[in-house]
Amino acid sequence: MKVVEVCSKDFLDIVNDPYHIYASSGFNDLNSVKCEEVYYLLFKERKYRLAIAGGKVMNEFRSPFSAPFGGFVFFSDSVGQEHIDRAIEALVVWAQRKGMLKIRITLPPAIYHDSFISKLVNSFYRSHFSVEKIDLNHAFLLNAFDVSYQEKICHNARRNLKKSFSNDLIFETAHKMEEKSIVYDVIKKNRKDKGYSLRMSFENIIDTTGVVNADFFLVRNNTGKPVASSLVFHVASDIVQVIYWGGLLEYNDLKTMNFMSYRMFEYYNKIKKKIVDIGPSTSDSVPNNGLCVFKESIGCNVSLKFSFFRDLL
Repeated sequence: MKVVEVCSKDFLDIVNDPYHIYASSGFNDLNSVKCEEVYYLLFKERKYRLAIAGGKVMNEFRSPFSAPFGGFVFFSDSVGQEHIDRAIEALVVWAQRKGMLKIRITLPPAIYHDSFISKLVNSFYRSHFSVEKIDLNHAFLLNAFDVSYQEKICHNARRNLKKSFSNDLIFETAHKMEEKSIVYDVIKKNRKDKGYSLRMSFENIIDTTGVVNADFFLVRNNTGKPVASSLVFHVASDIVQVIYWGGLLEYNDLKTMNFMSYRMFEYYNKIKKKIVDIGPSTSDSVPNNGLCVFKESIGCNVSLKFSFFRDLL
């Protein structure tokens, strides 16, 4: 298996429709300041079999270096296990020749392509990579959003959703820059009140929307005050991913997040998306039990998100 190192333009020409946006040259170029160097690699055996975008950070090859996940992408979704094995072997040799000390790879959750990702997990395991993390990822499958949705979710979620409907809440899509700024400010306050920070500034988010389609949502109370919001990226053809969401804690009694999730599922169901990826509910594999309970209460399924590493010394 030959490794072909190319520039971002050539990578775009050849890998023009990766199965998730974080593998694209546009996304990795945008975030190139977050690593020492970006590498675009093609793996060829008679023809191109696989590709990967990654960056050099602290003398490690990381894919992703600034995204929720990365890893290999395919040219055919039926790519053979033997090609994956040889591509990983070739990546290790390439990284060693570059003087890298380690390879770190975080794969997408299984919902993005169960067959291909299962092959990757198996191959990394057999290629002497160690498991660094196994995170729990929650996602809602939109085929479950039907006339019986409210009856299928758990009792507490159903009760909270009905309560939210009685509070005259308003769900809006934010289009103007001023409205998008409000979306960000609500999330920022939610994180601050919970003792967390935001990795992305508002400017970072707006820059990212130049290469990733995004939706900004607001929930207002009956006086028009913003009380909850969410930011969602279109990361695959049929999948959207919640990047940030949250509500003002002083309005928790309105059950704003139950309302927000319902209206988002309704919105994406109408435009024929298949999955709303709500993201991990773990930090370094340790569950946030409150998040897990909430996400499962509104009907989310759980899948695994693997992170691997291999020392090259």
